[in-house]
Amino acid sequence: MQARARLQLKWLCHAERRLHDALRVACSVFESEGLAYGQGTECAFEDAAWLLLWSLDLPRDRLDDFRESQLSRAELRRFAGLLRKRVESRTPVAYLTSEAWLQGLCFHADPRALIPRSLLVEALAWCTEQGLVHAPTRILDLCTGSASVLVHAGLRFPQASLFGSDLSEPALSLAAENLNAHGIAARCDLRLGSGLSPWAGKRFDLLLCNPPYVKDAAMERLPPEFLAEPRIALSGGSDGMHLIRPWLAEVAHFLDPDGAMLLEIGRGAEDFEAAFPGLDPVWVPVAAGPRMVAFLQQSQLLAYFLAEQPLQGGEQLRTS
Repeated sequence: MQARARLQLKWLCHAERRLHDALRVACSVFESEGLAYGQGTECAFEDAAWLLLWSLDLPRDRLDDFRESQLSRAELRRFAGLLRKRVESRTPVAYLTSEAWLQGLCFHADPRALIPRSLLVEALAWCTEQGLVHAPTRILDLCTGSASVLVHAGLRFPQASLFGSDLSEPALSLAAENLNAHGIAARCDLRLGSGLSPWAGKRFDLLLCNPPYVKDAAMERLPPEFLAEPRIALSGGSDGMHLIRPWLAEVAHFLDPDGAMLLEIGRGAEDFEAAFPGLDPVWVPVAAGPRMVAFLQQSQLLAYFLAEQPLQGGEQLRTS
């Protein structure tokens, strides 16, 4: 931590201060230290406000109501300790507080899984409003991680049975905690395994997947905050398609005839189109960008991969 930042924290703890003083100092320290954001917050102000409100056990959405509140020296010392840890260890705020918020819901967060921030929740809401998704009864979340997406889907469709899988056993334990916290664990079947392998013989109305899609070159440039997350949940190989490529051809056989999938690929639309030329998904618009989530129907996937894999030696490809 730079000398100026240390002096700011010393001033903050020297006497009682207003909440807005603590917030101002935190923002200044975070900006000067060059921290990274994007794991549930988008800037120094959001990071600082979340950490401050959490440290005071105040509602995260009512900052303005408490701006003039007087903070004791004990409260300021506790907050200053959190600021030091955020700066010196570059630990994301979600891991410091053990909580993350996604589209109005709170989830337990720790290094067992990625910090909840998937675009799939926003995309699913849009698809539902547009009539692309109709009251699914069997929802599968591949690479479920913390289960934040699965929880949102389960609450949106209360009649649905829920299924989730992940390659990481620690991630599945976190998923179970979050499903239980939101009261829907009894509706969910969690399984350990890679890709679709845990679901042989099963079919679903809706498949959701936020796979690892960060390209190798981008992985090398990730700031420390992102490297605090499980690498296995981020790294997508040379083109970001390393996990998607082997199992996308099989997805149609796990979907009902009227089923569909939502696939998050971040900024990898060009790599997706290069890997699967002519597949032409519906690109679901989200706040982060217009081509970050792909919507694919079962019939579309089936037809595409039948055309891409001609019969060899009399072998019959499955058609259902």
